[in-house]
Amino acid sequence: MRQNRFLIQLSTADFILRAGYQVGKSPLLPLFATSLGANEIFIGYILSISTLTGMITKPIFGFWSDKLGEKKFLFASLIIFIITPFSYYLINKPIHLLVIRIIHGFGTAIFGPVTMSIIATIFSDNRASKYGIFSIARNSSYIVAPIIAGILMNQIGFKQIYYLIGIISLFALIPIIQLNNDHKKWIITNKISKNIHSKIAIISTLKNPSIILGGLINSSMFISTYAIKAFLPIQLDEIGFNIIFIGFLFGLQEISNLILNPILGKISDKIGHLNGVILGLILIATGVYLLTLEKNYTLLIFISLILGGGQAFITPSLTALVANKINSHMMGTGMGTFGAIKNLGKVVGPIIGGNLQSRVGFIGSFRILSVFTAIIAIFILITKHYITKNKN
Repeated sequence: MRQNRFLIQLSTADFILRAGYQVGKSPLLPLFATSLGANEIFIGYILSISTLTGMITKPIFGFWSDKLGEKKFLFASLIIFIITPFSYYLINKPIHLLVIRIIHGFGTAIFGPVTMSIIATIFSDNRASKYGIFSIARNSSYIVAPIIAGILMNQIGFKQIYYLIGIISLFALIPIIQLNNDHKKWIITNKISKNIHSKIAIISTLKNPSIILGGLINSSMFISTYAIKAFLPIQLDEIGFNIIFIGFLFGLQEISNLILNPILGKISDKIGHLNGVILGLILIATGVYLLTLEKNYTLLIFISLILGGGQAFITPSLTALVANKINSHMMGTGMGTFGAIKNLGKVVGPIIGGNLQSRVGFIGSFRILSVFTAIIAIFILITKHYITKNKN
């Protein structure tokens, strides 16, 4: 009972912090950057920098939290989440926003691995189900955040929204403070042997072509979807779409992804994981291309559903495909490496999108991304026999 209460408290804190953090991302962040005078290329860097911060520093913070204790780092991330939003009030130039996004990225870089580590150490049994419960809070924040952002942008200014995010983040103190103080399992023992094992596991996973290929394929999906997060809000705002509707579109995409994920995951199990990936990439390529046509409310809703469906096909298919080819004793490290590689797309997507738009405009850039995604699907179709045959 005490452990379940602990999980609820941690999940509540995660929902509050991530919902606030996501409200400050798409569609709000690219529109804020535009209002400051940022060009397409610099907007790409602004959208990517916090993810890049997380990719680089997550392993470092995870390592030091093992050494110094998770509680210290948990509260350190909480301080970043609470204080940083108020600093957006000081922003007057795009470079200021870039710097603040780096600092804000440290919050998620610390909070993510530390909370996952805490759950792993507190719950020795049924970890998958506990992670599943914890993920509900995270996924829910992705759904509600863009919708809330759209509503708020229709009522108040950008800086006022970030100020409100800081106030909302303060409420995460309540479940964090209430966390039980008698969990001695927070202190991890036998670190030397674990560190040695980790080094061996990392070397082994980096030699596993399925992990590398799976991560790169997933990354190719994120290149297109995160370019959309960066530049579709700006495009729709410029041509006169209601800002609340823009936020609703991104929330609808996440709802579609969440609902269809288990359904399309089961279909992928039946038709083959690589076939599921191919179908998902085709859906993404189609949705990205449709964005280059004349837009109306019905088409945009349809596109959001297609993009969500594409992600719902690709994510479980690739995760299962990669997991099937990882040594069971190195599953954590293998999936962590897979996650790090696939997140490359979140970093380079807005940067590539920004550079393309500065050269060929919105329509040209997204048609290129659509063709790129389709080529990846064709490549997998041609080589899937080899990929399937490759057992590790």
